[in-house]
Amino acid sequence: MSKLVTLSQRNLLLKSDILKDYPKLKSFLETTPDMDSSELHTLDKEVRNLFNSKIFNAISNKAPQEWEVDKDRTLESAKELKNITRCQICNTKIKNICYIKNKINNNRLIVGSTCVTYFGILDKKELEKILSEREIIRRRAEINKSINNIEKTFQELDLFIEKSPIIIKNKVINKFVVLKSEAVDLHTKYIDSNLDSNEKIKIINRIKDILPKIRVEKNKIIEYIDKNKVNKFIVTKGIYRSVGYDDRCIPDLEEDGFVSERNIFRVKDIKFIKSIIGDFNKHLIDHNMKIIRAYEYARDIYYQIDMGNKRYAIVDYKYSDFAFNYGSLVFGEEPLEEISLDKVFRNSKIRSEVTINTILNSIEDIIIKKEFELEDVNKEFNEIIIKNCKNDRYIILNFSETIDIFKELAISSNKKLHKDVIDYILSCKNTKSYYEMDSYRRQTSI
Repeated sequence: MSKLVTLSQRNLLLKSDILKDYPKLKSFLETTPDMDSSELHTLDKEVRNLFNSKIFNAISNKAPQEWEVDKDRTLESAKELKNITRCQICNTKIKNICYIKNKINNNRLIVGSTCVTYFGILDKKELEKILSEREIIRRRAEINKSINNIEKTFQELDLFIEKSPIIIKNKVINKFVVLKSEAVDLHTKYIDSNLDSNEKIKIINRIKDILPKIRVEKNKIIEYIDKNKVNKFIVTKGIYRSVGYDDRCIPDLEEDGFVSERNIFRVKDIKFIKSIIGDFNKHLIDHNMKIIRAYEYARDIYYQIDMGNKRYAIVDYKYSDFAFNYGSLVFGEEPLEEISLDKVFRNSKIRSEVTINTILNSIEDIIIKKEFELEDVNKEFNEIIIKNCKNDRYIILNFSETIDIFKELAISSNKKLHKDVIDYILSCKNTKSYYEMDSYRRQTSI
């Protein structure tokens, strides 16, 4: 078990001036030198609160700043003072003896050279700062005694909101925030200001009056969370973080507490985006389409959509654009753009291997009739190589550009497209002879 107070803390505090502000703590340190932290519950309530509220830690951390090296006494060897062999702070054997003194009460201690490094020489301004900070700690202890563990209460209220799985809308949380802020401001005023006793009593009574009202508002928030936490449109912490610092969206989310048609397209939380696939599919099914999945790509999120045609075309539609155009459907409203297979297809990208192969097969079927051959497809080098059988020259097309231009071949094939494909191939300037192609192949294979 760990000690409630270490030996070094106890020895230093008993000689420090700050302890006179805490007579019960002083008595405890004098009479109970060796207590485990597990026995904290057995202490007097006032002393126990000093530990629970971490005010003891503040006292312990402030005490060393009262001390300085005693310049009137020089460092001496332990051999010269054989009867003094242990440090009066940590009680370990020492070789070099240092003398330190308390600048406030003039107490003196004999310590080892290791322990003396914890104490610095402080000027008057620094000493005044120590005394001021010490007074703040004393006031903290004072108000904490009057309002049991008030600082711990504030910490728990902060943690309560921090741990909420959802963003609480303004209408529900505003009164809680206002009351808590007032209580915190009063507490800060108490410990930072030199108030008279009447002013202190007013502050304590006002905080005591506020705390029950805060608990009432906290219970309302708990009810709100329990009621709405399973609603997919409630603003979770994940949804809130996903919109980043979007000034246009944050106020709406905080005001409403729910995702709406005004901001659904701004959400970048993949969990939410996946959860509404079924809501979109209820409308897409009428147009023979279906969202298969949502995935992340290059810091964006896409819906992969089965176009439902005979060629089994799969397209990829950027979520933010899709939700901008059709997000209102989820909320039973008219979409910004009328939904249709052609419009969805036109605004999508082609990434599916199955769909790419469908397009390439269609191109091959078209060109073979015009005495061209699909020689090779090299995705690594982003090229499609087509042989012109009439003149034995090789045409090198840009792969991604070709797929994008003729993606319509994934869902249909018509005479105009046939002509467009041939015209596109013939307009390509990147051509090579048989011998040039042989050399080119060797280079690209390295």
